[in-house]
Amino acid sequence: MKSLTPSRPQRRFLAGAVAAVMVLAAGLGYRVAGRGALDATLTRVSGSDEALAGFTLYGQTRHNTANAVTTFTLQNGVFTSETDLDAQILTAEEPYSVRGGTRWAVAPAAREEVNAAAEAVRDGADTLSLQSEASRFRLMLSLDVPGRGTAQLPVEEVETPSPVAVRTKLQAEGALYDWLVADTPQLLDTSARDLLTALDRQSWTFTPDAAYFAMPVDTLTVPAGLCKVEAIPDDLWAARQNEQAIEYGGKTYAAGDAAEEIGSVSTLYTPADAASCVATFAAGESLGLVYVTTDNIVKADLVDAAGSCTASVELLTLAEGQHVENCFRYPQQRASDVAFELSYCTEAERQNAQYKNLLCLLRVEDGAPTALIRRPQEDDSDGYLRYIDLSDDGTRLLTVRTNTSELRYTRRGYTQTMIIIGPYGVAVAPAEAGEPLYTGLLDAGQDTGQIDQLAEHSGDVMLYTPAIELEPKAQVVIPDLAASEPDSTQTPKEETP
Repeated sequence: MKSLTPSRPQRRFLAGAVAAVMVLAAGLGYRVAGRGALDATLTRVSGSDEALAGFTLYGQTRHNTANAVTTFTLQNGVFTSETDLDAQILTAEEPYSVRGGTRWAVAPAAREEVNAAAEAVRDGADTLSLQSEASRFRLMLSLDVPGRGTAQLPVEEVETPSPVAVRTKLQAEGALYDWLVADTPQLLDTSARDLLTALDRQSWTFTPDAAYFAMPVDTLTVPAGLCKVEAIPDDLWAARQNEQAIEYGGKTYAAGDAAEEIGSVSTLYTPADAASCVATFAAGESLGLVYVTTDNIVKADLVDAAGSCTASVELLTLAEGQHVENCFRYPQQRASDVAFELSYCTEAERQNAQYKNLLCLLRVEDGAPTALIRRPQEDDSDGYLRYIDLSDDGTRLLTVRTNTSELRYTRRGYTQTMIIIGPYGVAVAPAEAGEPLYTGLLDAGQDTGQIDQLAEHSGDVMLYTPAIELEPKAQVVIPDLAASEPDSTQTPKEETP
């Protein structure tokens, strides 16, 4: 059994990117050894370099204090690295969590009654507050789709045991804001919080024309399952938030109605035996849904564009009382593969932060699974897993883990502690089980030599898909480091450990 804090999946999520991992890195200002000193290196510790054949790994280190990017690749068993001092950055689409906001609006059926009971109270020279009471509310969920806009849908309607105070404002020009709950009762607050927690534990799945997520519960308009979101642009959403009527997609959205559905959220696929829907993914030409059945079996269903299930894979059978706490999706560089880690436990184990974890890697070709690897994750003693790749022939696994060390030092009379991240631990092992065929250390170019710079400046080490394009970054004047030579006699200005 594995013990970890509940925030571990969120820490991992912040570290990842659709194919990205984030680590601390220092700036170029203190690198004086020239361009070559910034290059990444992969050093074998044990095993044979031949074990690296059949894997794909692309990455970049972006040095934030200057216009330098180190690009490294592992392909056909050969590791290469190159540093570019020109101004370029990597533009990668991160695996954003499905974040949203909730608002309790007066239910449409109760709106006339609430309006009729309203009393006016002057707020200032040009505004009036209208106060009333309501017992019937509609929970509205707004979904922020990164780079695409916002959608809003009704989730449920609730009637409170006693009336709740609501208020709004009537502006001088006659614009009426919708009713707001003055003090949200615990009944309403708990329901909204549980929904947002379930959404935040999964990632968006993007295709060129849409975004997908797993709706964990049935809503007023959308059944639980694999859902497709069509959002309205952020500028139109902002205009409506400022009480302006907007038009989009041939539809007019009126101002002052917080209970109106905006954009479109529709369910593409719902398994007949689903008890709860956990996460979505894309692999090959298929979409996928991870869910728990009514028999307590965790499955991954492959779904085509028409919403039909083409294959179903059993991942795990839960014991009585166990539930899936989290499904973390790892960055992947192969379009055919998806890798995720299932964290599951009983309620008592959750209270004690004790979780079991199962790593699953699925390869999909022509709408059907061609490989499934399942491995229990015992602990993180050898570093947090940041990337995993299945070899071309499906017989070996390559893993990249973050190595950390604790650095204690005295500065200005105070003893301080800093966690140093890097280099990465790289390992190749048989896909099913067995001893490592290769272990090595990947130094991606991050510098841990200057404490002040390490604390104040961050850089990124990103594992990315090679099809992603680079775009210019704002120019910064930097010294010609390529022509510089290291000065071994130079004394640092500040005390370093």
